[in-house]
Amino acid sequence: MRILCLNLHKECKASLAEVFLKFSPCVQYRSPNLIFIDITKSVPLFESEENILKQAIETAEELIGPANGAIANTTYTAQTFATMYDEFISSPADEMEQIKALAINCLKYFEGLKYWEKERNVEQVISQLYLLGLNKLGDLWRFDQTDFEERWGNLGRLLYRKLHGLEEQVISPLRPSEHILDYRYMDFPVSMLPLLMRQVEVSLKHLFARLQARALFAYKIQLRLYCEYSNAHHCLDLEPSTPNRNLELFTTLMENKLNGLNLENPIREYEIEVKSIPEKEHQLNFFEPQVRDEDRLQVLVSVLQQSSFQAGFFNMQDSILPEDSWSVRAEKSDFTPIETTYEEEGGALRVVPAYSEGLVEAPRPSRILSDPERLSPFEVRGMKFLTTTPIERLEDEWWDVHQERDYYFALSPAGQCLWIFQDTSSQEYFLHGYFD
Repeated sequence: MRILCLNLHKECKASLAEVFLKFSPCVQYRSPNLIFIDITKSVPLFESEENILKQAIETAEELIGPANGAIANTTYTAQTFATMYDEFISSPADEMEQIKALAINCLKYFEGLKYWEKERNVEQVISQLYLLGLNKLGDLWRFDQTDFEERWGNLGRLLYRKLHGLEEQVISPLRPSEHILDYRYMDFPVSMLPLLMRQVEVSLKHLFARLQARALFAYKIQLRLYCEYSNAHHCLDLEPSTPNRNLELFTTLMENKLNGLNLENPIREYEIEVKSIPEKEHQLNFFEPQVRDEDRLQVLVSVLQQSSFQAGFFNMQDSILPEDSWSVRAEKSDFTPIETTYEEEGGALRVVPAYSEGLVEAPRPSRILSDPERLSPFEVRGMKFLTTTPIERLEDEWWDVHQERDYYFALSPAGQCLWIFQDTSSQEYFLHGYFD
């Protein structure tokens, strides 16, 4: 068994132990600043123990702060080496010799997953050993287990077993169940946006690291800001067009939201909660749009700035028909709201559409036509339908101009996958989108 121990230089929250799940499913946090990781089976994924130790320390320093790290055969020897050295990897075969070279004082670090029941008793043992002229742990190998038990009872037995690597401590798989949430109480109330944003960015960084470790995507983030005076508070919701784990995108969205707040009543505390879903549910292969939210936002912001507009956000429209289920909301420099929609040919904006809430799970092409293109009977006959029955039926509101569409997947003569539908009233077929 090979155990990696991280000895953090400052206390951390137990929830942050989740971020180390990328190194192994078996992770355990020990208050206030120790993290143990069973890397016995995961080392091949990182090529070597040196690589996994380096990456674990880098992760700790990025999210928590400076840390020492060590890899050894047991939890308690790993803790001891992580306390004595900045970085240390014991030799699996010669670890006992490396332990013997340590000072007697190191006995107090031989804890592992559990604290010493009474640390004072261990310190007394160390003092007595020094009085006997014993300075190195190797000097204790002249005694057997009976000698330890006669002198120090159960504590002596436990010390002997740990020195000889006989005490087994198993790290169970970590199964996170807590809400992905962060709460901060600030020592000084904040009334300046840059200072508040700096605090929020730290929280987002921690939360997204936990998302990544759990293999989750964020579909909504709720920020609650509690003011210094009275019971006033602000509630902000961030919802991207598609669930993702793009920290830069959410940071930009957060900054835009905060820009609209009046901070005359300074913020004393805040709480951020991430609403998440498993990422595998949204890995729809070629059915999922290939353009990232970040790319959409950057293109949109650039075009609007060049046109003297301020950046706005996607507005979800209450429509069943895909081509009508989105628009782009922007604002002129004089704060006059406008509505801009994408045109297939000659439009100024190239934005991949987002869909209404009820259609999030439905397969959609990477390119969708704002005006479906009518297909002639000759063109329809040249296509190969992948299903004999419709994969989906969409109906518009009955009180409006009623439309009923049966959608199919089909291959064009050139082998391109198409998204087409048949109007059930006219029986005509229309091309509505392309799959990459």
